[in-house]
Amino acid sequence: MLSLIMRKAFTLVELLIVIVIMGILTVIAVSQFRTAKKKANDVARKGDLSSVSKALQMYYADYKKFPAASSQGEIIVGSGASTKTIKWGDEFIDQGYIYMKTMPKENTKGFPEYCYKTDENRKSFALFAKMENIEDKQCVLNEEKEMTYDCGGNTDSYCLAYVSPNVEVDEDGKLSPIGSGIIPTLPPASPIPTVIIVSPAPTVVISSPTPTVYKCAEDGESCFKLPCCNIQSNCVGGVCQKPACVSAGAYCDAFSVCCDGLNCKNNKCGGGSGI
Repeated sequence: MLSLIMRKAFTLVELLIVIVIMGILTVIAVSQFRTAKKKANDVARKGDLSSVSKALQMYYADYKKFPAASSQGEIIVGSGASTKTIKWGDEFIDQGYIYMKTMPKENTKGFPEYCYKTDENRKSFALFAKMENIEDKQCVLNEEKEMTYDCGGNTDSYCLAYVSPNVEVDEDGKLSPIGSGIIPTLPPASPIPTVIIVSPAPTVVISSPTPTVYKCAEDGESCFKLPCCNIQSNCVGGVCQKPACVSAGAYCDAFSVCCDGLNCKNNKCGGGSGI
């Protein structure tokens, strides 16, 4: 019985193998986590520089030049007594107009702060950041895999740069104008033409009144029920009859053609000239 129980236990070698495997898996997992964290931090840095770049271009649209830069790579606005240095993490504001509510800042311990520089005429700018993942395609290195972007008086080196659209940056961080070096501005928007929609005039159909068609009584039919006798008959005694003329004293009406040479008066033929 004791021998059976002993057979079910792990040997020292088996335990060591399991511990080694778990250690390897732990190292791989931690390494992957650190790599993912580095990439996430670099994505945040790219987003930060992109946001600041847009704010600087809005500033340029107002003043036709970019703000000055300090020796530590910070933004300077205003002039004279109203000069103000915008530190990373502060509000980017000038003369009451807010260009960025909160400036981004580097959050990784041991990494240099973001850096801003401009040319002498303040017509172009560059923003720099140091990246953790040097394998990133946007991280520019020299042949010795070193970061070489220089940001003025700042002694740190960077590998990520965002520049204004009118310049390019060399591996030392110097700005070189592209073409005329003037930032293109959008042409004024053409006014939208006013379109007047004319509704078609309604079609008015004028209908002619339908003529009243009278039916005349035939010979031998009563001429009281119908308004007339046919063209060859007269109403005699309330009945349409031939011949066309009747003698004096006979019944007649307005539809009688003649009364034997006499006029029809008071529904009787007699007196006067013939009709």
